[in-house]
Amino acid sequence: MRRLTTLLLGMFLGGGCVYGAYQYHLVRTGDQFLLIPKGRVSLIDPYVDVREWDLDDWEKHPEVLEAMKSQGHADLLPTDRSGDNGDLQDASRTDPTVETRSADHLPSTPRNSRSDDATSQRQ
Repeated sequence: MRRLTTLLLGMFLGGGCVYGAYQYHLVRTGDQFLLIPKGRVSLIDPYVDVREWDLDDWEKHPEVLEAMKSQGHADLLPTDRSGDNGDLQDASRTDPTVETRSADHLPSTPRNSRSDDATSQRQ
């Protein structure tokens, strides 16, 4: 009887893990893990480690990108390409007609740090 109970418990836990992989993205950020609901049921990207991702990596995983935006975690997304040429970025500061390559991909989202929030709450 003990083997049957162990088998059933294992099947239940395994089924729960598969269900979770179909329904959620487990996203590892710099200091936390996020459980983000998927936009559609699939086994695409059940676990992603985004600590070292740049804009190109996010574009390769559009399902995770949309899920992060829809759940209010757009502040964790990069606002520019890490591989961009610095001269192009400097030129865009002086000449407003020069567009950066990342301008057509994601909107800029201001980043609020936790220390800024804590400082504003004290005042």
